[in-house]
Amino acid sequence: MSTIRDRLQAAEEELLLAVNAGNNSGALQRFDERWSALQAEVLAASQAGTIDADTIQLAQAVSGRVAIIAQAFIDLDETAERLGQQLARKVDRIVNQATQGPPGLPSRLRGAAPGMNLGPQAGSSQAPAQPPYPAPYHIPPTLQSSIQATYGTSGMSTAPGSLAQSSSTAGGTAATSASGSANAARQDEGASNATEGSRKSKSKKGKGNA
Repeated sequence: MSTIRDRLQAAEEELLLAVNAGNNSGALQRFDERWSALQAEVLAASQAGTIDADTIQLAQAVSGRVAIIAQAFIDLDETAERLGQQLARKVDRIVNQATQGPPGLPSRLRGAAPGMNLGPQAGSSQAPAQPPYPAPYHIPPTLQSSIQATYGTSGMSTAPGSLAQSSSTAGGTAATSASGSANAARQDEGASNATEGSRKSKSKKGKGNA
């Protein structure tokens, strides 16, 4: 009976080794033959009453574990086969689509003559109509001179608000200077007229006395 117990205890490991070896190695077939012979010996010993209860209980436990392992690997093999068939169908479909030609061209390319330029080419010498960024502020030389004369070099600013303020201040200063120059000219003209009148009056008085 010790031989049957040893064979029962080794049956589970033998099944795992046979599955790991693969179907083409013949290991599963050899395990099936040994397992069938072991089952027949256990059944004959049970009928003859030459096997104890512990050995029968061990045989039942090993049979259950062997059945679970075998069913798990059968399910795995069926799943792998099904996935392989699905992959083969997908590959066939892709190959058929490739042999049928490329898909339809986009609407932008339909009806275009061969060699037609459908868009800007790289390195084109045609300049854009407008610059891609705003042009910097430019202060005219005359206005720049007025700002320098009024505020000095440190008072210059190219910001829009500062430029407008400087322009307005410079304009007011120029207007005030022009008004003062006009008043001074009028005063000089009045003084010249008074001097001329006084000279003429003295000349008339001299003639009368003579």
